Amino acid sequence: METIERLYPDRLAAHIEWLADHAVRGEVWGKAVTYLRQAGAQAMTRSANLEAVRLFEQGLGALEHVPQTSEVLGQAVDLRFDLRNALFGAG
Repeated sequence: METIERLYPDRLAAHIEWLADHAVRGEVWGKAVTYLRQAGAQAMTRSANLEAVRLFEQGLGALEHVPQTSEVLGQAVDLRFDLRNALFGAG
């Protein structure tokens, strides 16, 4: 994950799914939440709603591993809204 961030700092969006996967596998939970949400949003733009559901749910799971701050609680709310939208789009 750090290598991708270092090699492609101006093109992280193009590698967001790899970043999310590596953050989860490396248990870098704060970045995992951020990257999973971004990957889910990208999936939504492609109308890949079921993939977005999976990514947003993974993001919610990653949130369980970070300290509960007001910022984290805000992320949890935002992820749940994102998940709702993906579920609605998936029918």
